[in-house]
Amino acid sequence: LIQPTGVGEGWVGEVHRRVQRCLRWVLIPREQSAGGGQSKGNCEGGREAGSHLNTSTAEAVVTKLRSVFDGLFLLDKPTPLGSWAKCRGLLGVVDSWCAMHDSGPQHGPLFDAPEALEACLRLQCRCTVAVWRCAKDTATARVLAQRTLDRCRAWLPPAHPLLSVALNNLGVVNACLGAHVAAQRLLQAAGEVQRQALPSGHPAVEATLGSLALTHTRLGQHEEACHLKTELLHLRVATHPPDHPAIRTTKASLATTYTRLALHEDALRLKTEVVAAIRESLPPEHPEVAAALSRLATEHAQCGYHGEALVLHGEALGLKRRTLPPAHPDVRRSMVALIETYSALGRHEEALQLQGEVLAFLKQTLPEGHPDVAAVMNRMASTHSTLCHPREAFDLRVEVLALERRARSPHSPRIGVAMYNLAGSYSERGRHDEALRLTTAALEMIRNTHPPSHPHIGAGISQLGTALSHLGQHDAAHRRHGEALAFRRQHLPATHLDIAASMNNVAVECWHLGQADEARALQTAAVARYKELLPPEHPTLAGVSRTLEAMQLDN
Repeated sequence: LIQPTGVGEGWVGEVHRRVQRCLRWVLIPREQSAGGGQSKGNCEGGREAGSHLNTSTAEAVVTKLRSVFDGLFLLDKPTPLGSWAKCRGLLGVVDSWCAMHDSGPQHGPLFDAPEALEACLRLQCRCTVAVWRCAKDTATARVLAQRTLDRCRAWLPPAHPLLSVALNNLGVVNACLGAHVAAQRLLQAAGEVQRQALPSGHPAVEATLGSLALTHTRLGQHEEACHLKTELLHLRVATHPPDHPAIRTTKASLATTYTRLALHEDALRLKTEVVAAIRESLPPEHPEVAAALSRLATEHAQCGYHGEALVLHGEALGLKRRTLPPAHPDVRRSMVALIETYSALGRHEEALQLQGEVLAFLKQTLPEGHPDVAAVMNRMASTHSTLCHPREAFDLRVEVLALERRARSPHSPRIGVAMYNLAGSYSERGRHDEALRLTTAALEMIRNTHPPSHPHIGAGISQLGTALSHLGQHDAAHRRHGEALAFRRQHLPATHLDIAASMNNVAVECWHLGQADEARALQTAAVARYKELLPPEHPTLAGVSRTLEAMQLDN
């Protein structure tokens, strides 16, 4: 039927011509099929009313198409453009066959053989994946996936496994186009079909669970994503060998969700298991080893274990420097992470030195206005502030704000964040009126450029309260910090550290207003929250504990 050796420019057209010639030869009028006879005129005359593709020939034709397709296109490898053009030719053939099968009452179905019909639909599902993964043409893939789903719904039983494949394909393509709500609905429907048609350990069940969990994550529904990823992990542990890559991949994904939910100890446990599994299964200098070490180091830092984080970040940076070009973004990210760890350990002079090296390197290798340059400058400013260098911090933040204004649109959210930071430098230099004015302007910009539940809004309200407190306006500061606390309780997970920070701020303002009992009660609750979320040696916990002790001593 089709020989894959023909690679000339007319190959796709030749596919269509040969298939149409084959169809004219194998189409048998219904009234003659029972007797087995067929005239030459019928062979050349094309498809007649009431004709169909007989069982044995249909299976042979579809099997041949599938073998050619498999030879031209491998889902897990890049496909040359020439091979992709051939796949498009096969796609046209299969789509034409499906259209002929459903062409209306004057012809009747093309396939009498259910197996051939299912094979043709299955091949069309694979073509959909080809359009999406290989050609990166998601718009065309969505049209094709919808058409395939409509045919599966019309031609197959409601609990047929192939229906779940079509639902899953359309759901994934919608997710790629950003239509996450539609994707979620389709993937849930695919899961319902799979529960009726497939065993629990089937690979398609795992794939749909993973896609649905990712869609929940993209919609910000992290608790639902956590439940699905936990179910997927249990399923893979039960059906795969212990060292299977899918298990560690699922653990890494679930750990990321734990981090988003501020469940850092759980995330740390899983990421430690992932690093151990990767070390056992991959070469020592494999890129995934360095990436896993970086993720584990970041989680140690989130838990306040900065000594362990320093060791892991140092090991990850060494691996990346040995295996990647000096200007690779992953090398820069590891250097920045190491800087932050030095700062968290109070080793600010070392952090400042490394920041200077990174900034000089970035200015040589990146264009002006690159976000990495501004990010490192801002971190340098924070380090200078910690080292009581307010002038240097102020100058850097002025430069960052000017850089962001040159490089971005006037209403960019990054400009609002830079204004927040500069307002903090104004406060450090005792210029609290200017800090209040700039924070107010920044908060207005952030409200206009971010969703109403964005954490930057809560941060800006809290910073307004701090500026008012510095000006001695404790009534207004108390109201602002109370507003920030209410905002964070509404929009952040209950375990988020920002809620504890706002509780501490409100308690301090209550103390300034002479509401000692309320201040002690709220500060006690804040310290208890910090103890739940931070290790005993964490510096923030030590600071809020000292504040509580001072309140109790003044009783």
